[in-house]
Amino acid sequence: AETLISESDKKIINVFSQHYGNIGERLGQKVAKLTNSSKLLKKSSRFSLEEGITSIKEKKIGQSLLENILFPFINLPLYFCSWVLKKAQSIPVLKKGAKKLYYKPIFRIPRKFNELDAKTDMLKGIFEKTQQTVSEFAKKKDISTEKLLNQLNNVDNSIETPKVVKEANEYIKESLYKVSNKFFDKHTGNYNTAYERPLNRIVSGLIPAAFLANDAYNLAVLCGDSKAESQKEANERKKQEISRVFTTAYMQLLTFGAFTKQVNTIPWFTPVTSAFTVLLSETTSRKRLGKPVFFLNKEKAKEYNKKKKLKEQNNEEKTIQPEQKQKDIKQTNVNKNETNSELKINPELITKDKPQIFTSFKASGNKDTVKKQDSKKEEPKKAIINAKTFKKALTILITGGFALSFIKNSSLTKDTKLMKSIKDIGELIKNKIYNPLAFKDFEISKKEFENIMNSLKEAGCSEIAQGHEFIKNKYGKETADGIIKMYKTQISAAKTKDAINAVLNNLKSQIPSLTDSELKNIESSIKVSIENNKTAIAENKFDDIAQKAIEIIQNKKINIDKNNTDKITADIVEELAKRSEKSAIKIDRKLKPFVDIITEPFKFILSAARLPFKMVSSVIKIALSPIEKKAAKALIGEAELSKFESGIHRAVKEIFGEQSAKQGNISQTIFANAMEQFSKKTLPYRKAKINFENALKNQLSKEEIKNAQKIYDYEKMNLLKYVNTAVEKSFNGVTQSSNKNTDLAMMSKLASSAVTSAFLVADNYNMVMIKSDGEEKENAKETANERIIQRLSALFYQTLFINWFNATFRSTYNNSLKGMAAVVIPNTLTTEIVTRKSIGMPVRRKTLDQLQENEDKNNNRKGFLGKYFKFMRLLTGKKPLKDRIPKDKRQEENTVSQEQIKSTTTNLLEKYSK
Repeated sequence: AETLISESDKKIINVFSQHYGNIGERLGQKVAKLTNSSKLLKKSSRFSLEEGITSIKEKKIGQSLLENILFPFINLPLYFCSWVLKKAQSIPVLKKGAKKLYYKPIFRIPRKFNELDAKTDMLKGIFEKTQQTVSEFAKKKDISTEKLLNQLNNVDNSIETPKVVKEANEYIKESLYKVSNKFFDKHTGNYNTAYERPLNRIVSGLIPAAFLANDAYNLAVLCGDSKAESQKEANERKKQEISRVFTTAYMQLLTFGAFTKQVNTIPWFTPVTSAFTVLLSETTSRKRLGKPVFFLNKEKAKEYNKKKKLKEQNNEEKTIQPEQKQKDIKQTNVNKNETNSELKINPELITKDKPQIFTSFKASGNKDTVKKQDSKKEEPKKAIINAKTFKKALTILITGGFALSFIKNSSLTKDTKLMKSIKDIGELIKNKIYNPLAFKDFEISKKEFENIMNSLKEAGCSEIAQGHEFIKNKYGKETADGIIKMYKTQISAAKTKDAINAVLNNLKSQIPSLTDSELKNIESSIKVSIENNKTAIAENKFDDIAQKAIEIIQNKKINIDKNNTDKITADIVEELAKRSEKSAIKIDRKLKPFVDIITEPFKFILSAARLPFKMVSSVIKIALSPIEKKAAKALIGEAELSKFESGIHRAVKEIFGEQSAKQGNISQTIFANAMEQFSKKTLPYRKAKINFENALKNQLSKEEIKNAQKIYDYEKMNLLKYVNTAVEKSFNGVTQSSNKNTDLAMMSKLASSAVTSAFLVADNYNMVMIKSDGEEKENAKETANERIIQRLSALFYQTLFINWFNATFRSTYNNSLKGMAAVVIPNTLTTEIVTRKSIGMPVRRKTLDQLQENEDKNNNRKGFLGKYFKFMRLLTGKKPLKDRIPKDKRQEENTVSQEQIKSTTTNLLEKYSK
């Protein structure tokens, strides 16, 4: 087919082009060109044109899954080689050969596949978003989408067309503006989350693997293992962790790759999927290495040890020669004879002057004496954290959560002086302390704004410049100092109530026939409309709120004629506008991350304390959601509640309060982000332009003018390319993230950590059980408690450091995958060190003496740190190291001690003999 798109599609593209020039059409041409550039690309293309109709197909899950299975083994190495060859072209000696290889089909075709997918998804996004916006406006005006498209394309010449087209263009311009500037959102990732998550898992997982290996080494030392045995445990742990990390990363690549669109659009999808993949990888990595997955009891520990010893014996028998076996047997017999020999003291040496000090004993030691000594040891204090206290804590937190929620939301308590005072204090801290330190008003000089707009127009982006000018003219305000500020509209709850009362008073005088019941329904209709359209208030769209209120009134079948409906609409708009207040759009200060480092720990402690209540309340809300959905419909006159349902709804309101409508992203904030970026990106072009104009003005040499023009043309092309790329990527809703990736990283990390923590606690518990052959259950519990505390501590610090690093370097994190890795590495390293230091755990590998020294140092600390470590010991029920050595190792120590006694006895006997 010769035509690129059908007539129907052309109308959509024309609408888009009115606001974004020829970006859409040119993008379609790029896709067609890529498709036809290779038989392989044409065969696999999702873009097709049959009988003049454009078709863009979604990738099937099976296709995406297969591609991601092969990605690490085929595409990733080829992409890496392409990257190396591209960099090598900048080296004069390698330029020619690297360029030749770079364009070889083996490297070129995968790059083209990737580009084709991205361009197709961008084109699809442009079609869908434009079509959706046009349909929304058509529905709003109660006309067909086809009729509106004809009006926008100057095909329909009916009387109302100019007015509808003007309104539609404003609506479409602002709606598409929000989408097209997603690229400038500091919170949104400039990459595919399906690749970001696995890479993040590798980067953030390999660093802890080294620390966990050290933990395993030190724990083995505490269990009485030799240096070689401890090293073996450390190596096994490191191997297990690396296996786990890469398994998780690969599984995430497969699952996220198969559901790319969901990953990049649905915020909860990534953390839930992350937790699921970690669960599978934790299980499979342990199964593969022969490690226990669940907590072992005494019988299972013995059984595990038997299998392990049998395996080791089989391995030794294969390697040890028969002659060596005989030598080992002889040596063992000699050792047995020496161990069982008795030490006797000559009775003649004992006199009155020389009392009997030693009696006959076996070198193996007196078991009764050992038991007596053990019995004298103090019983260790029980850990504060155990199953009983955990249940109590959960009960208190859940009960307290419901009590506080009731106090906050109940009609009996929420308007009391105490609650108002608490709210006022909170607002005072927020508005007078936090906000001034963390945020500043957005402003840009009129001259700078004009420079940016002129640069965009000169680079060939006139329509895009007009979009920014439209938003500035609608929401911006120029001050006497030549500064442009952006504002949003706010109305306090009290003034909203005043506005509604004013509308009702007008109605009473205008329509005396209205009953009290009808007036009450009108009041609730306006209230619901305002509550559910807070974004419309923020964007000064009071007419939207009025129209929605009229719809609700009509649904409730209140008898009001057309003239009175118009009066109510006008009254709502007038009264809301009269009481509205404009507040400046806020942007982050550079100081904000350092303010947040103080506030985040408190936020985390509060959110952690609220978590049990939130989980229980969520279950209750889900169970009652059918009634609540019906109640929401009843408010707008689309349903009726039974007495039972009304009672349930009242109870939910009293306990949980009314759900507030979430305020979405508004155009002013997007405008602020875009202006900040455009100010930087247009600067090279502006400088190149000035240099070129000066070269012409000063009549420099032809060579100098030519060079200046070359730089000017280059920067102009770069600016055009940057703007087009920004728009195209913004409309890609499949392989380009639409989520706040810095926040998503924290949610995914915490979800994964929660799953990982359960396995790590089991690992530590099982290690002690295995080493003691199931005898040291109390020590195993204590070790598990320590790990629980460490993981809770880790969650605390992870939240703190992730928020700190990601907020501080938000633009770096979201800009590229390399930027993400650059932020994650120091973040993970800092977290791993601090989490261990915070509970007195050593970071590096230590001997038993060094571990004892470290413990003594923590025990003897004074001041805050001393109290802190004492609290941590009480929290875990931690025993001194000398009481934590397994029984069989204690027996070995006892044997060694008696050998020392034997030596000392001999010396004393010699002394007494003289």
